[in-house]
Amino acid sequence: MTTKITATELMKIATRLANQAHVRYWLHWNYPREDPWVMAIQAYGCAGHWGEIEPIQIPDLVRLGFEWDDEDLRYYIDRDTSELILSGDEHK
Repeated sequence: MTTKITATELMKIATRLANQAHVRYWLHWNYPREDPWVMAIQAYGCAGHWGEIEPIQIPDLVRLGFEWDDEDLRYYIDRDTSELILSGDEHK
């Protein structure tokens, strides 16, 4: 993945999608790794209950730089960590 977005941008995208679908997102999908720091988002159609529906693809996410994973059925994108305020040696 070459496109990076901030966690704030991912949360704004998730909020907009939530008007049309059930949404789950992860700000740090590949924890504890920080290089690359990967985020994920997954959307479900609004019909039915959580256990009865499958994740759906949102073509606009690909245009924003997300990559769809056919196995996990979710989108991934690298996180731009420039907005983070880190303290302590654990984040060096």
